[in-house]
Amino acid sequence: MYTIYINDKPFIICDDWDHLIHNKSYLHYYNNDADFITKTSKDFLQVNNKIGAVIHTSNAIKAFELFSQNYDVIEAAGGVIENELKQILMIFRRGFWDMPKGKIEKGETEISAAKREVIEECGINQVEVKSKIGTTYHTFNMYGKNVLKISHWYRMVISSTEKLKPQTEEDITEIKWFDKNGPELKKLEAYKSIHEILNLYLNKK
Repeated sequence: MYTIYINDKPFIICDDWDHLIHNKSYLHYYNNDADFITKTSKDFLQVNNKIGAVIHTSNAIKAFELFSQNYDVIEAAGGVIENELKQILMIFRRGFWDMPKGKIEKGETEISAAKREVIEECGINQVEVKSKIGTTYHTFNMYGKNVLKISHWYRMVISSTEKLKPQTEEDITEIKWFDKNGPELKKLEAYKSIHEILNLYLNKK
């Protein structure tokens, strides 16, 4: 199953037998046709008031490949960072709370890119990578082109005593620790894909 956030609304591609989708407020479609998938995703991109849409297909992997053909694809990697005090690190960038991540450069692995981006964006000296949490998908427009960003997320650990310095060149203006079991973390003004990976992380613990 692929949950792609278009205009911060979920556009879900799943197999017909996938039993995870029960939200009746979503628009549901049953179709394998490439032209239909393309048209539906483009229509969804233009309408902002939809709660979500689901494409039920016999082959979600193939359907996602067809969907991706309409976008310039960028792969990125980043971290859900915790410390020994059971806190989660968040960065504030362009009006939203986020987590450090960035584009995977040529020759880099997911893990090396995730580690590099965390060190650069948080101004720290070292970070320990533990395990992969999951992958998120979201679209945006950049210089007139529709882009699909595929972000790979890893659980990482640093010390609470590590001195943090936001990378202002990347428009990061604040870095803050939040109690991972506290209500404040769940109420942060953040994109849906960020809340998705946070929830996945918290449920895996």
